[in-house]
Amino acid sequence: MRKTILAILLALALVLIPVGNAFAASSVDVSVYATPMVLSITVTPDSWYINWADTSGGHSGAAYDPWGDNRTRPSITYFSNPLGDNLTPDIVGSGTTDNTECLFQFANLSGVPVDISCKMGNFAGGDNMTNGSGGYTVSSDNIFGASAYVSGTAWPAAAVTLPLLTDAKTIDNLGNTLDIWWGVALKTRTNGFTSATTMTSTITCTAAEHL
Repeated sequence: MRKTILAILLALALVLIPVGNAFAASSVDVSVYATPMVLSITVTPDSWYINWADTSGGHSGAAYDPWGDNRTRPSITYFSNPLGDNLTPDIVGSGTTDNTECLFQFANLSGVPVDISCKMGNFAGGDNMTNGSGGYTVSSDNIFGASAYVSGTAWPAAAVTLPLLTDAKTIDNLGNTLDIWWGVALKTRTNGFTSATTMTSTITCTAAEHL
């Protein structure tokens, strides 16, 4: 009788022991994380008053204004150079643009290296000027031309034309958390102005991940 009872208990024990780990579950979860890449750039300052001799025009030194009236003239090439709007951006660097010759500063806050491309719209208000997309050396009746220059590059060989409609790569491979100085050269239209009303144009710059 005792042998029979032991045999039955042993059989029950074998039936109750599960196969595998006693703590295993029939399903498991895997967490997946994704940190979005958000492109973010800033520019300082965000305006340029052409041929203004005081600090409100974005200049740290005496700007080019021999007439003393802060007016923009036809058929003149201006530079967003804090040392003077009449000075090409290669004086300090002897053929290479220096930080001090650039009004604007890009900062990359994207978390990844970026390329920055720019284009420039027409001037509106008062005497309109149309961007002929020919660069800073080309202007004609009602047509202006503009180019960007970048600190550390050769002037004028490395100047980048700022077209009207298509983006032109201005900055290549700007690293994360880094900044870079740059400026604009602009040649005004050849025919005279008839209005003293301030004109406004917008330079649009867009960042893309550097691949």
